[in-house]
Amino acid sequence: MALGLLLGFIAFFICRVLIDSNLIGIIVFFVIIGGAFFYCQNMSIKHGEHGMAKQSAYQKRPRILVTRSRSAFLNLKK
Repeated sequence: MALGLLLGFIAFFICRVLIDSNLIGIIVFFVIIGGAFFYCQNMSIKHGEHGMAKQSAYQKRPRILVTRSRSAFLNLKK
């Protein structure tokens, strides 16, 4: 969302300098901000609260744990 806001401001200033029209700059600004907002909403709906962090943690976990010693299992009940 912050990146979309920054890109919106940059696009507004570029339109303001090159085209010299406030209306076109404002329209471009709101289109970029709206796109960023709906992108963030879609990601929130898809992954839920803290979902993107959970997904990245799930991807970083090891798939197989290999132990060559039985000492890891001897102290499980303590």
